[in-house]
Amino acid sequence: MIEAAAHIKLHFDSEREAHIIYSVLKPELISAPSDNSDRKLACVPSSLRKRASVEFTRRKNEIELGIKAADAASFRAALNSYMRWIMLSKSLIKEELK
Repeated sequence: MIEAAAHIKLHFDSEREAHIIYSVLKPELISAPSDNSDRKLACVPSSLRKRASVEFTRRKNEIELGIKAADAASFRAALNSYMRWIMLSKSLIKEELK
């Protein structure tokens, strides 16, 4: 039974930025694509296997992040991990553009 879930839509300054960040996050995904779309992947982080799952979809300059977890601790860990990776990616992109 799922105890915690969230669906978050992140808007980026450009389609390129969203594409770069999505590409950076891809290696963190473990399981196979959830459908035939190359822009949608479902994953279970290795540290949270069977306790949390994360799904990403990218459309233009948006990334939608869906997190489902068996408990609050797993939910928080997954959310914090992915948001940290996204924030780090954004800061690196910003530095690169200077």
